[in-house]
Amino acid sequence: MKKEIEKLIQEKSKGSELLILTIRGSRAYGTEIETSDTDYSGVYIQSLEDILGYGYKPQINDDNNDIILYEVGRFLELISESKTNVLEQLNTPNDCFVYKHPLFDDILKHKDIFVTKKCYSSFYHYAKTQLHKAKSLDKKRNWEKEKKEK
Repeated sequence: MKKEIEKLIQEKSKGSELLILTIRGSRAYGTEIETSDTDYSGVYIQSLEDILGYGYKPQINDDNNDIILYEVGRFLELISESKTNVLEQLNTPNDCFVYKHPLFDDILKHKDIFVTKKCYSSFYHYAKTQLHKAKSLDKKRNWEKEKKEK
């Protein structure tokens, strides 16, 4: 899979290098079912020419959003904003690392400094949104059962 993702990176941002690739979602947490796909998340670094010029790409996705890759600058910006999806990637289980460049070890070594009071708000709002979605989905599923014919 690493080769396919490196090809995607080169198609969208020639000269960029993959720093980290992890499995995310249901497969990372053992909640997958037979029909579950495999989702990937990663971080890449662009060439200095692209970063300083007009070729900067902060994010690369595939068409289905099964692969989401952040440029390292954008990744660090999202961490500083306590975004749940990137904080989750810093704490990915070891068996879900597909690839890790030695440069990324410095970020992982200091991952605890990114856990701040701001994280409380981010995770609280994330959990609240997920609960709301779950309740709405349940309501939609049961609507047909409760529907009365006139």
